[in-house]
Amino acid sequence: IPAEPLFRSSIPQVDAGDYWLKDDLGMFTEKITVAADMTYWIEYHKVSFKWMTGNTPVADQRVRVYYDKDAWDNKSVTTNANGEGSMYLTAGTYYYRILDSDTYTEFTVSNADQTLAINTASVTITLDCDATAEDLKNQSFSWGTENRTTNVQPEGGKIVISPIMPGSYQLNINSLNTIDFNVAL
Repeated sequence: IPAEPLFRSSIPQVDAGDYWLKDDLGMFTEKITVAADMTYWIEYHKVSFKWMTGNTPVADQRVRVYYDKDAWDNKSVTTNANGEGSMYLTAGTYYYRILDSDTYTEFTVSNADQTLAINTASVTITLDCDATAEDLKNQSFSWGTENRTTNVQPEGGKIVISPIMPGSYQLNINSLNTIDFNVAL
């Protein structure tokens, strides 16, 4: 079945019998017994995600939604300039994941539309040294967790990491110095 609500012109025709419907998240409905000239309606609810870093909307970021967080099946939405993205889901328990992290946040869709707030942080690291911008280009900086790091480069003597989830991180400089950070909202 499609993940968006069905419209009368797109109702599939099937023979009488027992069926289960599976959506693109891998979720099955309860068994449906179809009789002659029967219409089965699936109720969807709009789930909106509102992503902010402080008071700033976070645009062009993907929110992945899973019915089973141990499965590959997911549906994603990308936030717009207002930090908002929406999709339609049936009632049930789901998980969302952001910033390609290993952290899943559980949420429940009941019988109404809803908006979920996603709050992330921003970290600015000021490099207090006499190095020039050219000197800093020759240095190696990486930011991340114990399991995942990303190369970062200072601009104007600062390294800005945004958006970022709360948690423990490390800044590694030239593979020699490591500085620990605890990021909170």
